[in-house]
Amino acid sequence: NVFKKNGFKSVTKVTMLDDAYKELKSDDDFDDAKDNFNDGIEELKDNDCKIKVKSVKKAGKLNKKELKAAKTYFKDQAEDYDVDDDITVKKGYEYKVKVKVNVDGDKSTETFKIWVVKVKGNGWKVIDKSGMSSAITMLGGLSNLDMDDFDFDDFDF
Repeated sequence: NVFKKNGFKSVTKVTMLDDAYKELKSDDDFDDAKDNFNDGIEELKDNDCKIKVKSVKKAGKLNKKELKAAKTYFKDQAEDYDVDDDITVKKGYEYKVKVKVNVDGDKSTETFKIWVVKVKGNGWKVIDKSGMSSAITMLGGLSNLDMDDFDFDDFDF
């Protein structure tokens, strides 16, 4: 749950390669990123923002082209963090996630797509396919929350 004390860790662990997360954690900027995330969460709480997952539906298995794109995504991430970039992705699924968002009584329902892929040596990882560059970027900048953004609340991968 991103609204809990360890929300930053929860999000980064499901969206990052294990070694990339370790590199991020050892980086001097880690505490700043975590603080920005927590500040954003506090602002959401102050604005009485509630995000509830309404449904998660498997849309289908990823094809070879999509699996290759997922591999490239994590290969790029590995290179960004200067970790082993020998990435293997052989299995993955697309999910459609519907969330109900309530900010100060202004309610909306948003739907977005995620890919959940099995990365060899890393387990199941999440890639957002709705346009956000990374969950960390979105959650680090929650003070400018766009309702097209979301969290991974209540997911158990």
